[in-house]
Amino acid sequence: MEFINPNVIKMGFIPPKFESQRIPIAQAFTYSRGDVTVFSQVIDLPNYEIHFHIFDAENDAIIRPHSPKILALHYMLHGNIECVLRQSSKIKLVQDEYNMFVVPGRRHHAILRKGIYECFHINLKPNLQRHLEEELFMFDFFHKNLLNYGGTINLRPYPIGGDESLIITRILTCEKVGQEGIDILDYWASELVLKFAEKYSSEMNALFRKKQISDKHLANIYAMREFYSKNLSSTHDLEKIADLYKMTAEEIETSFEDIFGWPFTVYFGNQRMSRAFSLLAIRHLEPATIATVLGYKSRAELEIKFEEYFGKTIAEVSRLLFM
Repeated sequence: MEFINPNVIKMGFIPPKFESQRIPIAQAFTYSRGDVTVFSQVIDLPNYEIHFHIFDAENDAIIRPHSPKILALHYMLHGNIECVLRQSSKIKLVQDEYNMFVVPGRRHHAILRKGIYECFHINLKPNLQRHLEEELFMFDFFHKNLLNYGGTINLRPYPIGGDESLIITRILTCEKVGQEGIDILDYWASELVLKFAEKYSSEMNALFRKKQISDKHLANIYAMREFYSKNLSSTHDLEKIADLYKMTAEEIETSFEDIFGWPFTVYFGNQRMSRAFSLLAIRHLEPATIATVLGYKSRAELEIKFEEYFGKTIAEVSRLLFM
């Protein structure tokens, strides 16, 4: 169970309202916090771990997962969730879309509004990760560079197609158990990974035919991300940075968007907000101190940016964190 401290999980318990969604072969876990219930099912397979999570939020809530480093195909089946992976940008999990995530372990969170959410994901075990690194163009480069910060291997979310939806339904309604169930589910999980690989390869080929990002610029983009992710209070003046790396400001903005899905200025604005959230979770840090640490001119500037980004004030998020 990767969302909650294991000491407060009810193993094997199934909330009555979700009994119809029970997968016989899966291990079941339930956590309740008063305003939010998490019902999770996990299936351990030779090459994958399949997870199906249902979140039932009676009010707005923040979930802060406890998880190891994973590489996962994540499908949003019902509802929309905003999440932040450690120092990466905010990522919207949109119903009927999926991504392949590098999750760097702890220090990330998801914001839930009132409602019910369903997430399905496949965690790839090390042998499958190595296979994709060997077979898919640029996959090893993206994977290794995302290990510390988190993010998506694919540059844009993919829509869940009809074939993919059918496979997921077969997995979630599978009544087989024992070795027969394991063999069937491992095969279907492989089919989903294969469909991702096809879309990813098509996307990479189209990108590099169109953009022709040079090796030097690609290295510069990752060097920038590494440095400014660790030094968020440093200058984010794009003209100065462009001069330092011998690129134009436009090249930096567009290259960042091609690789990470956001222009440079938006990407690091998002990172500052992610760090502000993490610092806010430390009770003794005042917003004025956080503003200074992150290079904002004033507490007021931080508060304006924070509310624009999260849709809630710092005070409102603090209450959710420490309720």
